[in-house]
Amino acid sequence: MKFKKFSGVITIESIFYIAFGLYIFSSVFQLTAWAYSADDSMTMLLWILKAMRYFSYLLFLYKIILHSAHIKKGFLFIICGILLIVLISMAKSSEKEVFLNLLVFWAAKDVSAKRLVRCILKIQVFVLLFTVLCSQIGIVEDYIRIESFRTRHYLGFQWTSLAPVLFFFILLEYMFLKDGRIPFYKYVLLMLVNLWIFKMTGARLMFVAPLTFMTFFQFVYGRVNIAHVERAGGGKLFPFLPWVCAVFSIWCHMAYTPSNPIWEKVNTLLSGRLKLGNTAIKQYGFVLLGQRIEWIGHNIKSVFSKIEGYNYVDSSYLQIALQYGMVFLCLSLLGFSFLMVRAFREKQYYLCWILAVILIDSISEPELITLRYNPFILLCLSSISPKSEDVSGRSLVNKIPANSFQWLEYGDG
Repeated sequence: MKFKKFSGVITIESIFYIAFGLYIFSSVFQLTAWAYSADDSMTMLLWILKAMRYFSYLLFLYKIILHSAHIKKGFLFIICGILLIVLISMAKSSEKEVFLNLLVFWAAKDVSAKRLVRCILKIQVFVLLFTVLCSQIGIVEDYIRIESFRTRHYLGFQWTSLAPVLFFFILLEYMFLKDGRIPFYKYVLLMLVNLWIFKMTGARLMFVAPLTFMTFFQFVYGRVNIAHVERAGGGKLFPFLPWVCAVFSIWCHMAYTPSNPIWEKVNTLLSGRLKLGNTAIKQYGFVLLGQRIEWIGHNIKSVFSKIEGYNYVDSSYLQIALQYGMVFLCLSLLGFSFLMVRAFREKQYYLCWILAVILIDSISEPELITLRYNPFILLCLSSISPKSEDVSGRSLVNKIPANSFQWLEYGDG
């Protein structure tokens, strides 16, 4: 058996998608009851999923090295500065995920935004449909949580709100790929699915968010003259939205007063989020570059093992500020501001509105920089301009010759 060479050329971008597919699949599938271990041991499935992620990190690193020859020194200087901040935050918070996510972020440079979102959309849809279907026909356990006023199904996931959150981001990605417009019958169909998920899981916020988002795009977006928004300074106002949302969210948690009936009513509507956030601020305080915090949230293990001491903070902004520090929070907000500026300059206004929805939702939800849900932060470095893609939708990035992959070839000798 002789070494066989790859024919044609292999793009640097293709390495990214192999790695990205492995990373997203393992990250999303680990949310399901398939990956549940009652005794917190490393099952074979969990080991395989973890191995997939670490192999993807190696591929991301390889892609970065191959692409480094085309990267300007100024960009490398910025990345090194970001890397230093992330390393310090990781060390102080004892969370390595934020550092490993930087590999994904850097590796996404110059890849096609549409292809990137299409990739994660396909994986999320597969995992969601497969898991929910298996939970309904009894292949995987559909755990049920009985509360005083509602019955909540897990739908094969490790918590009742995970399937609704996944569905919400699927809608966001779908609208991005459709440039903010879909036929009315698809809108009705998706809202019926949203209604069914709400009926099964009882996740109120994750029912209202998709309903509001899809209704806005169906009946408002496209009917508003965007040129008027641009002339009114919309392009200058959008980049400030991340900072407004962050300040508002943190202020609400700091200002919460249990004795105030208005605050208590809002806290009840938000399922106790304000009280938990206020307690976390008093307990941990704000730091510049991160601190170690063990978040105890709801999942199969915590509920059925009756683990006490629930302290999870749902607000993305507050959670990032407390655990990773104010510097890292500002870095994340700068990323979203930069992306909104890019989107507005490319006249991709629907992307600005999608980002606005994510930022507003993150006031009370924790998925702002969680890549298995939200891939949009990766668009900071990816190619979002339609001019950078050919007619097939592929990004016109640098290609490398097939002989650069001789280490992958195999055969008899």
